[in-house]
Amino acid sequence: MKIKRAYRRIVTVSLLLGLICCCLHAGAQSDPLAEARRLAAAREYTQALTLYKKMYAETPRDEEVYRGYLNTLLATKRYKEAEKLVYEQLRANEHPFFYIDLGHVYQEAGKGKKATDQFDKALSAINGDDMVTQQIVRAFSEIGNDQYTILAYERAREILRNPWLYYNPLARLYAANGQMENAVNTLLDGGAGNMGGATDTKSTLLEILGDDPVKLQLAQKALVKRVNRQPDNIYYAELLTWLYTQKGDWDGALIQIRAIDERNRESGQRVLAFAQHALQESQYDISLKALEAIISKGSDQPLYGAAKAEQLRVHMRRLENDPTYASQGRIDSLSKDFSEFFAAFPQYNSSPLT
Repeated sequence: MKIKRAYRRIVTVSLLLGLICCCLHAGAQSDPLAEARRLAAAREYTQALTLYKKMYAETPRDEEVYRGYLNTLLATKRYKEAEKLVYEQLRANEHPFFYIDLGHVYQEAGKGKKATDQFDKALSAINGDDMVTQQIVRAFSEIGNDQYTILAYERAREILRNPWLYYNPLARLYAANGQMENAVNTLLDGGAGNMGGATDTKSTLLEILGDDPVKLQLAQKALVKRVNRQPDNIYYAELLTWLYTQKGDWDGALIQIRAIDERNRESGQRVLAFAQHALQESQYDISLKALEAIISKGSDQPLYGAAKAEQLRVHMRRLENDPTYASQGRIDSLSKDFSEFFAAFPQYNSSPLT
């Protein structure tokens, strides 16, 4: 009996699975667009084109049908049919999209000059309207034409005379196409007027520069020029300092930080923050050097006590994390320093220094 029941269950499950498969197949067939896409993806182009041709005849202005039909014609190298299809759309609506589509057809057919003519027509439609610009940029991007995507952004910026517009995607495009100098300068120009400021610029710089020493050097050179031209511009100075740390040049970073601090009369506040950041990165020597720059200005300075406290914390952290540094002599010396510090600054007795 148990065997019979098990057999009946297997048969039932098999029937259900078969029914589900039939339903799914029927569902796909009831949606001709989905079926055409499936056939095209499976490279069953003849059947896909038959479906697309039928749907296009019924709904010639359906964007998805038109787009799928065009792409399938291009995949099968039916360039004359593709050209005719795009011209039909252009006659109904002279949208820049269709000039890009026509250029794409010519490009795929190996007709470079004719392709360029159509792409240029699309570019000429850019008039400063952001929606038009974004549509044209997206169309060029979808056919993988970075050159004209860049030109579209550049034309919009030129028309509006605004170097802050589109700076982030444009910088990424420049970088992706090996135009690193343009990428860095575009990013620096645009980031200065962005609400996110240096933080956003750092994020994109990290993305496009990576840890490539040549690219980092190029960015540093561009920033040094800007800092020399605009020594009071904190945005550029901060980025240059950060870039030094990315290159591992912490001494160079400290020089910049001290210069900014002095220029803005920050009484060592920026230097102290840098020392704390250096400690987080286990850069003990540079952290101590930064703190000594504050302490050396004298005990009458507002951050003298804070710098002394931070100095003890750096030594303590180093003893904890650097076995080569720890020794009984250093431990005894640090213990003495702590006692002297608390005697001089009793207010820190209730504040943890570690």
